[in-house]
Amino acid sequence: MKLLISTFVSLLLIGFAGGVYGQSCLEGTKLLAEQGDATAQNSIGWAYDTGFCFPENNTEAVKWYRLAADQGDAEAQTNLGNMYSNGDGVPENDVEAVRWYRLAAEQGNALAQDKLGFAYAWGEGLPENDAEAVFLVMS
Repeated sequence: MKLLISTFVSLLLIGFAGGVYGQSCLEGTKLLAEQGDATAQNSIGWAYDTGFCFPENNTEAVKWYRLAADQGDAEAQTNLGNMYSNGDGVPENDVEAVRWYRLAAEQGNALAQDKLGFAYAWGEGLPENDAEAVFLVMS
């Protein structure tokens, strides 16, 4: 277990300290994203969303999240739902947010299940349904 943790920490430090072989922060991840890797696309979206390694840019974040979400990446679907829910990089649209949350929730993404449950509870993007809200939030 200690070896696993130390390996993980080493990889994080390499990535955060500028990469290997002269690569800049997340350069390798961006290359993978450009080649169509959904996990990398979601990571690049998150980097633009949070301003980590790239200047914060919600429009770019949405672009990368959508590329990953369209490939079925549940985390990216949840992140894209958040962008629609908050109106970050796209016009606020609760119906569209719910659509992305539902896709992720159907794959078992716990955060998406919570978000979808709260949408049911508040009637945001779909009709209010307390029973469905409780089921999703408690599952």
